[in-house]
Amino acid sequence: MPFSNHKIIITGAPGTGKTSIVDGLSKRGYKCFEEAARSVIKKEQGVSDCLPWDNVVGFSEKVKHLTETYIDESDSFDLVFFDRGLPDTIAYLKVADIDEDLGIKTMMPEINYFPKIFLTPFWEDIYVNDKERKESSEEALRIESSLIATYEDLGFEIVIIEPGSVEERIQFVLDTLKGHNVLA
Repeated sequence: MPFSNHKIIITGAPGTGKTSIVDGLSKRGYKCFEEAARSVIKKEQGVSDCLPWDNVVGFSEKVKHLTETYIDESDSFDLVFFDRGLPDTIAYLKVADIDEDLGIKTMMPEINYFPKIFLTPFWEDIYVNDKERKESSEEALRIESSLIATYEDLGFEIVIIEPGSVEERIQFVLDTLKGHNVLA
């Protein structure tokens, strides 16, 4: 029997296809929350300096707040997919050499994230920059390393979503969750 109220994180370095996976899951009818960081960047560009390349801590606080809103909204669903989780904020702060977790570590036990997270590894063939994604390939790899270290430090098991078509990657996620009795 499936457990109730699973919060599933799909994370990875920028430009690794996680948003395509989350979008595909949404099209299949699953409740999904978009990447908070990208939403904050879109909202703040041209309006304030709360952007990751101008004010990392201020930006991270906005991302944390929006992610908390998503988490609160997710409580009314049995299964939810997140394009990035709160620990991503810690990982990005580490990449910026900021030793701050914004209180996230103390919040983690109450959030009830599924103990396995899905990580899309860096994939040079699909990596592109855009208005919200300005990191170089080298920076993306540093972010990936920081994400892995942060999630492992918080006790999560990392499940790698290997490169492949979006449909293959979605099916891998769903099959993995079925194998853990999250899906019927």
